[in-house]
Amino acid sequence: MTDGLFTFGTLETVEIPALGPEYAVDTKALAPVGVLYRHKGNVYRYVLYKDPAYPANPSDYCLLGEPVYWFRLDPPNGIFEVCSDPTVGLADINGLAGIGCSPSSDVVDGIHYWIKVGGVAEVNFAGPADPDPGDKMIGCLTPWYADHINIGGPDTDNIFGVVLAATYAGTNKVLLQNLMW
Repeated sequence: MTDGLFTFGTLETVEIPALGPEYAVDTKALAPVGVLYRHKGNVYRYVLYKDPAYPANPSDYCLLGEPVYWFRLDPPNGIFEVCSDPTVGLADINGLAGIGCSPSSDVVDGIHYWIKVGGVAEVNFAGPADPDPGDKMIGCLTPWYADHINIGGPDTDNIFGVVLAATYAGTNKVLLQNLMW
């Protein structure tokens, strides 16, 4: 399948930065929120980032490799809001929406951007034990990080991917699963 947009019947315009979807940091929606886009073998979803503590504590942001969780989700009404905190809104460790893929620290409250939901992603992990290739990735109660289950470990949480290569430097190359619906 070639790169392109999966709009499911919409005729709305979508703007993708020339360098790829990971470089979109939009103060207003430049694509239908919730839409999926395929680019270089990966699949991205366009979402709105929310900081539950904003404006009282405007320090929350999403960076490359950070898991994001559903804050508010209402597809029929075009609401696809994510946050970094797995303990607020709809978010819990089983409510993982995707992986932040923007290298910009400008992904803050009210920014529209693309998260990775399919393909291979670099994912931050919490530790303390380093994962090995084949380990299953799950959500984590620590904001901005994911956790892992060793091969053969119990599946008590929703698995969102499998470790392909562990760098042992805080990130893992993960094949994403169960995020694209």
